Formats: sequence, structure tokens, C-alpha cells
Amino acid sequence: MVIAPEPGPAYIELPSGTRVHVHRVSNIAVPRYRSMSVGVASDRRLADVLTAFKPHIVHLAAPVVLGHRVSSLTAQLGIPSIALFQTDLSGFVSDYGGGFARRPIWRWLRSIHNKADITLAPTLTMAKTLKSRRFRRVSVWGRGVDHTQFDPDRRSVRFRRKCGADDSEVLVGYVGRHAAEKRVDQLQPLASVKGIRLVIIGDGPERCRLERLLPNATFTGFLEGSDLGEAMASLDVFVHNGLHETFCQTIQEAMACGVAVVAPECGGPVDLVEPGITGFLFSPNQDEMVLSVLRLVEDQKLRLRLAKAGQSKVAERTWESVGDELILHYERVLNLNGDRLPLELAEVA
Repeated sequence: MVIAPEPGPAYIELPSGTRVHVHRVSNIAVPRYRSMSVGVASDRRLADVLTAFKPHIVHLAAPVVLGHRVSSLTAQLGIPSIALFQTDLSGFVSDYGGGFARRPIWRWLRSIHNKADITLAPTLTMAKTLKSRRFRRVSVWGRGVDHTQFDPDRRSVRFRRKCGADDSEVLVGYVGRHAAEKRVDQLQPLASVKGIRLVIIGDGPERCRLERLLPNATFTGFLEGSDLGEAMASLDVFVHNGLHETFCQTIQEAMACGVAVVAPECGGPVDLVEPGITGFLFSPNQDEMVLSVLRLVEDQKLRLRLAKAGQSKVAERTWESVGDELILHYERVLNLNGDRLPLELAEVA
């Protein structure tokens, strides 16, 4: 059973034919970020749902408001739980002028996660950060890649022509939400460089401002499925400027597509990018980012070498293997076959 905010379907149909019931709760839009919302429900209603379903374990996906209530209830009811840390909420709020709230937010998140039996961080860097902030029982659980969707063979001349790029031009792109915390506006200096075509894939509250700031860039809007795979594989360089990424899934997807990566040396990208091997990391500085991109633009052999190494690095990161790791964590919490837990998944010291 899934407990999630409205709106949405009452059931999820799995490929096996199994129907998973979705219990919907009310949602409230986040101020200054209307496209994001949080779920809310009374303790009594949630308790009724949980006691009726009788779960063996509860999986808390990025718990904040709804997750806070459920984590408290699971602790009261004696139901084992696992909590995923997916969003640097403190950094996110700071990007919207709420730096004063950083400490209270960390206290809030710590109180939620420490009720769970295990907190799963997406990278070792993030796990160490959580431990330094007194989160207990922290382990690492990464992310997979859909290699049927993200594949170099999806590279498309048609897409490149649609972006206005000829054979001599380098397609430099960003993929993700158009939001302040992603710092897409940092790409502006690249827009005037001869031989570069900027491609901005995705959508979000900052899109109108970015279109004014980058009038020569191609904005594809929101893409998914094969269209997204085609767009990402058609890039030559992938750039991400966000400073508060706990993982950055699009980096893995770009690597799987055989695209060289440039990202900041902080948060999730530190664990995903080997500098000079699978991509470049830059200190959070616009000038360093531009220099890293230009180095790849000007050196095709280097670009292709990093792209090939990146593709090789993520080749074994499938959702199937990642799903198997998650089941090991479930077993660990339930005290079943705990001796099968791989060393790299053990609790971070």
C-alpha cells in the first residue's frame, strides 16, 4: 500500500498485473514554489490506515510533514521503518531566502529520521554529513539507471538539428527543474561562445526568466521516456550547477548516455564523478564551471574519453540491482538474513 498526497490514481498497476492501493491524503502547496506540495493527514486517520493494513515494514520516502506523522506512528505502533534522505531541505530553503531556518530544519529532519530503524542516504558523502549532524543508524543506498531509456544509441541527428546545431557545434545541456536552487542562470556566459548550442531540458517556476536570460538557448519543456533519452544522448556535454544535490540522478543518466559531465564539487556529484576520469568537478564558482565546459568543448578526444569512462562506470547500476539492495535493507531491519548484508551497505561509522 502507498500513502501519498492528492491528486492521483487510487491504484497503481504493476507489470505483473498486481494492483497496489494508493491511500490519498490532502496536500498543501509550498509557499513560493507552487509546483511542489506536502501531504497532510490526521494522526487518527493514518493510524486507522496502518492498523488496518498491518504492514511488516514502512518505507518513508523523503519524510518531512506527512512522513513526520507516519514516523511517529510507526514508532508508537512498533512497526519497523526505513527512512530515505533524498532532499537537502535546509539548502533548498536557503536558496529561497530562508537561511535563518537552516538549524531548525536540520533538527526537524533529525527528529524524524532518528525514529526510523535505518536512514538510507543516497551517497557516502551525504551519509557522513548526516552522521556529523547526529543522525543515527545511517546506511547508503544508491540509485539505478534505466539503460533501455538512457543509451548512447539514442543519439539523434534529428534532435540536434531541431536545436539548430550543425556538425561542428557542441551541444551543452542541462536537464532538470527550472528553479532557483538549480542555478541554471549560471550557464549564461556559455550562450555567447561560438561553437556552443545551449539546450535546457525540463520545466519549472524559473522557465520564463531563464528564457529571457538565455534567448539563444533551446528550451524543450518537460520530456520523459524515449523523448528524454533521445535528448540526453544527443548532448555533448552535460552541466549541472545546483549546490544542494544529495545525489543528482541526471548525472548518472547522462553518463549512461555516453555524455561528458561537469558538476560542482559538493554533495552527491562528489561520489558520482571522478575528476578527469568520468567528468569534471568544479568548486562552486561560475568561472570554474565555464572553464571546465570550454575545456571539453575544445577537446573532442578528451570529451569522448570521459564520456566512455562514465558510461562504463554506471553500466552495472540497474534498478534491478538497486532494488535487490533495498530488499537487503528491509531484511536487515526485520532481522532476517542480516548476515547477507554487503560490507559497503553496513552502517556508516
